Amino acid sequence: MSVRIALVCLALSMTFLSACTTYKAQPYSVSAQNAKDLQQSGLGAHKIALAEFTSVKPGIKSINCRSAGPVETPNGKPFAEFIQAALKDELAWAGIYDPSAAKKLQGNLLAIDFNTSSKASWSIKMEFTPQNGSPFTVESVYPFEGAFSADKVCANTGNAFTPAVQAFLGKVFADKRFIEFVRE
Repeated sequence: MSVRIALVCLALSMTFLSACTTYKAQPYSVSAQNAKDLQQSGLGAHKIALAEFTSVKPGIKSINCRSAGPVETPNGKPFAEFIQAALKDELAWAGIYDPSAAKKLQGNLLAIDFNTSSKASWSIKMEFTPQNGSPFTVESVYPFEGAFSADKVCANTGNAFTPAVQAFLGKVFADKRFIEFVRE
């Protein structure tokens, strides 16, 4: 009987100890493809600023991954702020961002989540509201390598977050409503 109790205690402690891992995403870096696309877009002569970025789930900065632990931004900031900073970096690199520009773009993170099944992916959905313009929504699904092991797939999830944001911003930059807003 004591062996059975010891095994149960061992199993429980292993479960609790394995749930302590945090899977942090990598810091954001400007995407070479986004930089190329922005340079070729002819938007460089125009300037925009970014207004407040919010989320339907205010302050969300991590999402639990199976029972292994949370996946979170590298700096502990909420996902909406991470995406705003990434957008700012991309626009600044392309010479389009100016914090004092009269044209301002606001963002509201409608959804952010990941799937860790065999078809693992990040999904990001954000509504953008140009100052004095009509809101538009951009949605992106970014696939990455799944795994059976919770530890492996959660590590993959954390590693795939920054590329998922890069892909999402690529969709934003290609959206005709974004281009029209910057050019007006």
